[in-house]
Amino acid sequence: MIRQIPHLEVCLLARGRIAPMEGTPDPEARWQVLGSIPQGGQRLYFVRAELAGASWKALVQTEELEQEGLNLRVTLAQQSGEHVPRWGWHHYW
Repeated sequence: MIRQIPHLEVCLLARGRIAPMEGTPDPEARWQVLGSIPQGGQRLYFVRAELAGASWKALVQTEELEQEGLNLRVTLAQQSGEHVPRWGWHHYW
């Protein structure tokens, strides 16, 4: 199941669409830039994606993200998936 994979290689496409390198494309999958910071004369962009019922993230060093014919290959790291209830100290507060 894709939600159990810690990293996923995809192509970021124009208008917030995503094409997975492997597997079946998800027409509901989307990405967006949440922000950027300067880094060594360039900008480092924080990208968040929703794909296969999980949230993914990546730091991208390119200004190509706003081009119309975008087809940028990136590796996403899983940010969240299905949440399992956790037991521990926080139940005592």
